[in-house]
Formats: sequence, structure tokens, C-alpha cells
Amino acid sequence: MKVSVNPLGLTKRAKPYVWVTWVTPLLAGEDQCKFKLWNQANFSSKSNGDMPSDWLVKHQSLLSEVAYGLRSEGYAVEEEDANALHLKTAAGVTLAGKPDIVALNGQGMVVDVKTGKPRAKDRAQVNLYQALIPSQGLHGISQVPWGKLVYANGEVKMIAPTEVDDRFKSSVKGLMDMVASPTPPDPTPSLHECRFCRFLDLCPHAQTEPPDATAADWL
Repeated sequence: MKVSVNPLGLTKRAKPYVWVTWVTPLLAGEDQCKFKLWNQANFSSKSNGDMPSDWLVKHQSLLSEVAYGLRSEGYAVEEEDANALHLKTAAGVTLAGKPDIVALNGQGMVVDVKTGKPRAKDRAQVNLYQALIPSQGLHGISQVPWGKLVYANGEVKMIAPTEVDDRFKSSVKGLMDMVASPTPPDPTPSLHECRFCRFLDLCPHAQTEPPDATAADWL
């Protein structure tokens, strides 16, 4: 399948740019369409809208609660904007993100709070923060920190630094190299993934109806 270098007719970015949450569904195996990531990274596009105000209130309430608890345990705590990450790959892609909390006490710990149900991409997001923080030397952290996921239902998941291994880093690098390519990967549309894609109304490859069932001669 031959695809145009500007397949959706969007405005080209000066340089490829990737936000952490765009790539984590692919790292976790929840998404498969690299075509979507390539377009997000290389072209400006309208977002799906502002986050709902009730989500923002719930998220901020949980974040404040977790930050207070960490301070009570003796951690120095940095929140949101103070944790901005901006790193450039060898291929020239800017990879950016903003962990909810970075707690400083020895090796350090990156914490993300979630108001929804646990998803595989949540862990991949924290893994990516763990990998990027020492690369930038954020808050003086030079080693891969511990990770922690805190959910509104009370569930807590600790994530060891050892999860950020060579295989994980290789997966991230592979996606960033793909993004840096001037030619997009082939689309891999699916009914589930296309429903939530920001390019649904623009993408000629989008799947909006279930495929017709094929007759099986043995049934």
C-alpha cells in the first residue's frame, strides 16, 4: 500500500514531536496503528477537546492527596509542571512528557495517579518516565528511579527500575526512528482502535463498520 508523505493533508511540524501518552499504548500493545503515531508526531492536528472538568477535579484531588502522603513520609515532592521532560532522540524527534509527581529521597520515585480503571498503558507510561528522567537529569536524578501507580480505587502498583531494560529502550527507540522517517508506515485500521482515533474523520483507511463475515465451508 503506497501512502502519501502527507496522507491526511495536515500542517507539517518543523520537527517531529511526540508526547509520552501518544506512544505508550503502542508500547503496551493496546494500540497497533503506527500510522496514527507517525501523523501525530509529524503534523499539527486538532485535539479531541479539553479534558472534562470533572476529570480534572478528580485527578487534582487524588494528586494532592498522594503528594501530601509522600511529604508526610519525608519525601521532597515536585508536581506536574516542575517535572517537564523534553529530550531529543538521535533521529531528531523531541519526546516530551510531564509526570504527575517526582518524589525525592535517595534514588527517587516517579508517581502517576489514575482516576480510571487500570490499563497496560499506565505501566508503560511510568516505565517511559523512569527511562527519561535520568537521561535529562531531572531534579538531579541520575539513576532509573522507582515507579508507582496510584488509582482512585485505592490500588497501588510499585514498578521496579529493572523493568526499564534494554528491550524496553529498544522498543522506544524503534518507534522514535519510525516517527523520524519521511515515509509513513502502512495503516493498520481496526474497528476498536479507529473509533477513538483523532484522525477518524480524516483517514481514508479508517474502519467504521465490522468487516463482512467470510463464509466457512466447514460450518
